[in-house]
Amino acid sequence: MTRLNHTGRTRVKKESIDLGVEEIDGAGILNLEVRLDEYGFNPRAQVFLEARRQTTFMRFDLGTVASVRSLINEELTAFGPNTAVTFTLKVVSTAADHAGRVLGLAKGLRPSRSAEERDRQGILPFKPTEDLGARVWRLDLSGDEPIVLINRSVGDWFGFARSPEFCALVYPEIVRLIALWEADNDPEDDSGPWRKFLRGYGFDPVNAPEEPEPRQLWADDVTGSFCMHKDIIAKVVEGDEE
Repeated sequence: MTRLNHTGRTRVKKESIDLGVEEIDGAGILNLEVRLDEYGFNPRAQVFLEARRQTTFMRFDLGTVASVRSLINEELTAFGPNTAVTFTLKVVSTAADHAGRVLGLAKGLRPSRSAEERDRQGILPFKPTEDLGARVWRLDLSGDEPIVLINRSVGDWFGFARSPEFCALVYPEIVRLIALWEADNDPEDDSGPWRKFLRGYGFDPVNAPEEPEPRQLWADDVTGSFCMHKDIIAKVVEGDEE
């Protein structure tokens, strides 16, 4: 399905942005380089990078399109260590007739990670937390990648998350929520591992229906395909923890 841009904004491609975050001495350190020459923006337009995690927010002024500056070893002071942060790049008009209008946009930017880090963390990180109250688990989609939060009070949270019961009852819902999340992301960004994962099951988020009810049915079909391929029922019956 072709998606129409009714805003008149130019989509800044992810290939035009080099974004990296690493943890140094317990602090998130940001490095950024942006290339905007190909887009024809007004040279006087302002460029901003916004970092957000739930209600926590930081904005970095990158100057103008004509002299956009890079960020080198910039500390994410508003965020704690190991915090998943979502980044957005905005090109904003300064012209008197439409000052503040967003001319260019790149949403859902994901910091690049080393191959070693990706191999260690896998496609779906799990993290224990004490912030869930009476809830046992929650899928956190507020950052640049999905994270499954497990209530620390369950004890062996890692073993709990690998149990057949958890896999059967929770994983299908996780896949459904991530499918909807991917469908809401930039349709032309093919860099994410979850898009590749979903396409492996025959479902491309780019083709997800726009209307709410068909969109939910599409996500349900994704879940059904996942359960069938993983033979979820058999794993519960046999107690298979693989």
